[in-house]
Amino acid sequence: MGLSNLKTQTNIGSTAAPDASAQLQITNNTKGVMMPKVALTATTTFTLAGNTRTAGMVVYNTNAAIVGTAAYPASGMGLYTWDGTGWKGTPAPTIPQTVFLASGNLTTGNNVRLDLSKVLSTRIAK
Repeated sequence: MGLSNLKTQTNIGSTAAPDASAQLQITNNTKGVMMPKVALTATTTFTLAGNTRTAGMVVYNTNAAIVGTAAYPASGMGLYTWDGTGWKGTPAPTIPQTVFLASGNLTTGNNVRLDLSKVLSTRIAK
């Protein structure tokens, strides 16, 4: 049996040393990371191979009909993280339908011009 050189940190896509705080670093400015695709049946059922229920597991759920609970609501297809007891989905961001102002509400369908130049140019004092 031969000896091999093992690294405790890895930088995929570069020969540069990874960031000191990273166990795994992926260097690329044109590609993303694909998580394992799994069809989860319920947010409280751990069905991955090995069945060790390790907190921190991340998967991409392909089952749009996943069943949720009050504590672990289903978010349909998308990223889910196992917290040791259930799968927590990453919900899509919501865009408010109404903007609240001191003088009233703006609802969708209204054209309004806001001058934010004074807000954006205001400096914050230390």
